[in-house]
Amino acid sequence: MKFKNQLLQKGTAGLVVALFILQGFLLFQNHQATKEQVFLELEVLTKSTIAELDTIRVEQINSKFENDIINLGVVKLDSVITETGRKLIVRDAKENYNLVEVHFPKNPKTDEKTNLELLLMKNKEMLLEGSIMYWQETLGEKMNEYMKEPWNLQEVDSALVTKLTGRFSKLSVGLVENDTNRVWGKTMDQIINKRFRLNQSLTVGVNGLALEAFSRMKFFVFMSLLVFVLLILSFYLIIRSWSNELQVIKLKEEQLDHLAHEILTPLSIISIALDRIKVKSEGQIDLNKYLRIAKSEIKRMDILSRNILFKGLGGQAITINLLEFLNQYKDLQWEGLEIKSDFLLQSNYFIKMNKDSLELVIYSLLDNAVKYAEKIPVTVEFKIRETPEHIFLTIHDNGVGIKDEDKSKVFQKYYRSERAKLNGKRGFGLGLYHVSRILKETNAEISMKNVPVGAAFEIKFNRA
Repeated sequence: MKFKNQLLQKGTAGLVVALFILQGFLLFQNHQATKEQVFLELEVLTKSTIAELDTIRVEQINSKFENDIINLGVVKLDSVITETGRKLIVRDAKENYNLVEVHFPKNPKTDEKTNLELLLMKNKEMLLEGSIMYWQETLGEKMNEYMKEPWNLQEVDSALVTKLTGRFSKLSVGLVENDTNRVWGKTMDQIINKRFRLNQSLTVGVNGLALEAFSRMKFFVFMSLLVFVLLILSFYLIIRSWSNELQVIKLKEEQLDHLAHEILTPLSIISIALDRIKVKSEGQIDLNKYLRIAKSEIKRMDILSRNILFKGLGGQAITINLLEFLNQYKDLQWEGLEIKSDFLLQSNYFIKMNKDSLELVIYSLLDNAVKYAEKIPVTVEFKIRETPEHIFLTIHDNGVGIKDEDKSKVFQKYYRSERAKLNGKRGFGLGLYHVSRILKETNAEISMKNVPVGAAFEIKFNRA
């Protein structure tokens, strides 16, 4: 029974451990998949952030050169009459400095006004277009030079941090030179350094990827733990139910063992009484006396059987005067047994215990004294001592005693000494085991005392 119970407990524990490992593996797999999903989202968002920064750069260029962008007011054309002719001057509309000057000398053969109009019509469009083209080239060179300048690292870092941490609350990101927690390939490094024309090789450092993935798994983790707790609770209830059933079976087995053992004692007494009736003696046989003994033992067997099979051991405890209870054994007609007592008759020693259980204890100890005696008759002496809280009863016989190496084992179930086995003494090793168990159920204790001759058992009762 004990082996089955241990096997059941170990099997259940192994199953729980296996379920725990399986659930841990599933959690790990889910965490890895979630972390991969977070990484993909992070990569997409990082690239989109870089593209947005390009748009910001264009806006910055427009803002820087907004007053220089080509429009109708870039250049203006002036005409100045001089003594030698007329000048056509193309000026910068903003700075008002001369870009192009063309001198037209006077022609005496033509009318001056006509000459001027012809010149203007022929050259105005050419001069304006040429000036505008010159301005465009100059402005384009300025813008290209500005575009070639490296980005401000703090500006790029701030933009990445703002964008990415706003989406991933558990991540820590930023531009770093050497990414110790590297999550990107070389492609991302090339995109960043080429796009921002950085003077040093940088990448986006990422920390907390696992934590970000775990934060997304809160509900899954909670449900997994809930399922695991429910499984443990279910196993616990099942095991407790099985254990209770095993305990009931064990108790019934012990009760049957106890019944089988204890029935032998009154049967022995009945047998002795009947033998006395058969003995032919010179004197008158007191038939009624031996019939009373036999009837008393039959009644005790009936009480014993009912207690064990229906009510269990222990029963209702009552207040017992131990002195009066022990005095009844003085007149006990038990072949091979003499009982003595060493206590004051006027003293009262009250204990609280079930009377039938106390009878079983005393009868078992007396039966053992006779059973294992090498010489008949054996003398058993009752001794009582007391303290303010306890009463101690010692039952001492003058038999062969118990060896020191056996004293710690005599209360174990099924234990029989080698001496008893060699001498062919009947028994199953249950008597003292049941005595110890009955006393424990009534908050009493039994122990062996060291004595020079025989065996001495001391029972400690609580005062009533």
